[in-house]
Amino acid sequence: MQLAHHVRLPRNLSERRVTRAVLAFSAALLLAACMDTRPFNGVEMLPPETAMDLTLPTAGEESFSLQEQKGKVVLLFFGFTNCPDICPTTLSDWARARQSLGADADRVTWVFVSVDPERDTPEVASNYAKKFDPSFIGLSADAEAIARIQQGFRISAYREAALEDDGPYSVAHSSQTFLVDRGGRLRIIYPFGFTADELAEDLKRLL
Repeated sequence: MQLAHHVRLPRNLSERRVTRAVLAFSAALLLAACMDTRPFNGVEMLPPETAMDLTLPTAGEESFSLQEQKGKVVLLFFGFTNCPDICPTTLSDWARARQSLGADADRVTWVFVSVDPERDTPEVASNYAKKFDPSFIGLSADAEAIARIQQGFRISAYREAALEDDGPYSVAHSSQTFLVDRGGRLRIIYPFGFTADELAEDLKRLL
């Protein structure tokens, strides 16, 4: 009659395996705790898509290229300098959000693009944006370039008829703010009405 032999692992080997398992489990719990799974305050693009390369002249002799901003978060808003409500409200909220970021504010590029090329030259757009904060960038271009941008960002803008034949006209335009992340991807869209605190909170998470 042959007796069965029970093979027992050395005590130290069993302990090492248990220790590795406990460490792996602890690391998994720590990683889960560090991951922020809260939704953003804006509407997140899932999956994010690469933003079109927006290149426009500045008030000086240089040009601004969205593609060259990789490594920074970029906020984009499309409006016009004679806007009575949506544009100044949005840029005012930007200014308050920037102030709350402190030193991190320089890691964000804040860009206003005019969709009224007839009246808003690059100089006019730049001066308008800087009224809200000196760091804000104001851009404009000719009608053809603005049309391409509208198509690329899927926004609308059109001139409304003036109340009088020779009177000032208005421009109806989309009112959302676009957030492009550090990888150059269109990440979040903010509908008009978001607060400065909501925007700052999202920016802090992305930075």
